[in-house]
Amino acid sequence: QCGHVLGATELVPLLSWLFQNRRCKACRGRISAFYPIMELASAAVAAVVAWYIPWPALVVVWIVGWIGLCFAAWGLRALL
Repeated sequence: QCGHVLGATELVPLLSWLFQNRRCKACRGRISAFYPIMELASAAVAAVVAWYIPWPALVVVWIVGWIGLCFAAWGLRALL
């Protein structure tokens, strides 16, 4: 909301969101749960793909999976 540039300690996925009580460090505005949920979903896509897909195709499937996740998030944001 305030345009605060994130520092190194604020870029730790999920942990920084929890340790800062889901608020911006600068303006204390609330940070939506959408962002950590997307981080978890992205990690889940990476883990599932890494479990089932062999190495040469892994990177391509990761990219396609994350693009699909972006479109799903975009659609969800439009609905909410």
